[in-house]
Amino acid sequence: MASRAWLSSYSSYALAAAAAAAAGGMAMEFQKSDPSSLHSHSQKQQQQAKGREFSLRFDRIGHEMNKATKWAASGSTAAVVLWRHDDAVMWAITGAVVNAANSKLLKRLINQQRPATVAEVNLEPGMPSTHAQSLAYLGTYAAFGIFEWSGVSLTSLFLAFAILLCASYMARLRVSEGLHTPAQVIVGATLGCASASIWLWMWLAFVQNLTLSFTWARALLFVSFLSSAIGFIVYALAKWFHQH
Repeated sequence: MASRAWLSSYSSYALAAAAAAAAGGMAMEFQKSDPSSLHSHSQKQQQQAKGREFSLRFDRIGHEMNKATKWAASGSTAAVVLWRHDDAVMWAITGAVVNAANSKLLKRLINQQRPATVAEVNLEPGMPSTHAQSLAYLGTYAAFGIFEWSGVSLTSLFLAFAILLCASYMARLRVSEGLHTPAQVIVGATLGCASASIWLWMWLAFVQNLTLSFTWARALLFVSFLSSAIGFIVYALAKWFHQH
């Protein structure tokens, strides 16, 4: 009797377990074959694929913008010279060349290497970033120049903000492209902002009055501008031919 009761109890437990397993399997099969679940999963995969595609396109655009940074900055500077070519512009461009030369000198003195991710060879040291320093100088000087030219208004504030935002983004590309560390870019941008502020202060404080009062001062400014512009062009061409 005891064995028969034990067999009956065991059979009941086995049947219950089998029924539970069958029910679970049916639920899983129903979930797998549920059209709404499959559609939701497919939509999620499509959204992830679109996100990866957008990210790749954005990275590609950033890569091309980084390659064109020096040409865009040089072209914009040349356009301003052709547009105004007055004493104020000659002083600003001379300061831009001096700022870039200071960055090159600091690179040699500090001699801090670039990130290990840099694939290019024969690159100069990385501290500070010359691109970031030049972009910060040009952006800061242009922003102050807009206020001096048109006064402080919503339009001038918007233009100045747009210029500084563009310069900041292009400087950030030096990090995302693996060409500089964040510290190298931050130091370069800080030096560029400081150089632009000091150079503009010198113009407003005494250089502008000197060029208006004395012919020799204006002639000296023109010679300084011409020498710095020619020196920059020769340096840029020599570096380009060396790399290519």
